[in-house]
Parts: sequence; structure tokens; C-alpha cells
Amino acid sequence: MKEITVTDGQQKLSMTQIVLGSSDYLKLDNMPKVNHMFDLYVELGGNTFDTARHYRDAESVIGDWMSRHDRKAFNIITKCCHPKRGALDVPRVSPENMRADLTESLQHLQTEYVDVLLLHRDDPTKPVGPLMEAFSALVDEGKVRFFGVSNWTLSRVQEAISYCREHGLHPLSFNSPNFSLASVNQHDGTTALPQTMR
Repeated sequence: MKEITVTDGQQKLSMTQIVLGSSDYLKLDNMPKVNHMFDLYVELGGNTFDTARHYRDAESVIGDWMSRHDRKAFNIITKCCHPKRGALDVPRVSPENMRADLTESLQHLQTEYVDVLLLHRDDPTKPVGPLMEAFSALVDEGKVRFFGVSNWTLSRVQEAISYCREHGLHPLSFNSPNFSLASVNQHDGTTALPQTMR
């Protein structure tokens, strides 16, 4: 399976182009099927799992499987700060919730670090500075190797990249846009990725 390499100038992350996603379909009471699916993905050369704090049991399922495998052989991408179920209209994007969600994620994943941490949603009313500062601090603490965003507009991504560069922080390395072949997603009128994200 083909791999891509991500670097922040200090460390590298080699991940397969095909990432095994997860969601609410992963259940702890269905581990035989999960084990078969995960094992087959690895046999085919896969090494990267995508999950989120919001995905119910998904992190616990991945943690259970990972506890029987070499953690350093695999990459874990997880996401934080999604609105709570039952209050989806209440934004949770803040440095405090980033840290709180990550703490829970590490417990469920049974690991001391994640390879990539993404903000699952954005709150355009919040300045990017404190969020990028919080991300960079988590890298310094060894709890996160790389960080990025999910479901952000291009203008906000560009703002975050610039903030990190101008303030000497670890760089924003990942962007996970919500593209769909089934329906056209709205955007902020900008379509080209910045050169640093290509």
C-alpha cells in the first residue's frame, strides 16, 4: 500500500494513503468482527486509523485492538471539540475542551500519545491564536505528534498556518475537509489550497 510522509521539520510521520476510518459502527461487544476487519486492513499494508472522541465506542475499540499490537507500528488520528450529542448547536472549540477531550481519548485508546489530533469542528467566533498555542503545547508535552483541523474554511486554515509560522509554533500539518460526492459542500468562496498545504 502506498504511503505518504508528513514532516514538521523535526519529526516524520509515514502513513498509508488509505486510512481506516471509524464511527459509531465500532462496538466493544462486536470485537470478533472488528478484529477481523482491522487485521485484514493491516495484512493489506494499512497502518493508520482515524477516529474521534465523538464516535461513541470507536476509540475504546481501537484501544482494545491496539493493546494486542505494537503501538509504534501504527498511526492514530483522533479529533476533539465536537459539540456534545443533544447539544449540537453549542460550540465546544476551546483550549480547555481540546485538552479535556484529548485526556479522555488517550484513556480510551490506551496510549500515551496520538499521532495526529484534529479539531473536529470550528467556531469562527474564536481567534485561532489560543487554539494553535494549545496544539503546540500538546506537541511539546509529547501527547500529540502532529495537529490540524477538520471542517474548517480555507481562510481559517490559512489564518492558522500563518499564526503558527509568525509565532514560532509547531506547524499546522493536517487539513481534513468534508468533501462529499453525494452533495456539494458549501465553502467560503476560496478554492485553492495554500502552497504550504499542497
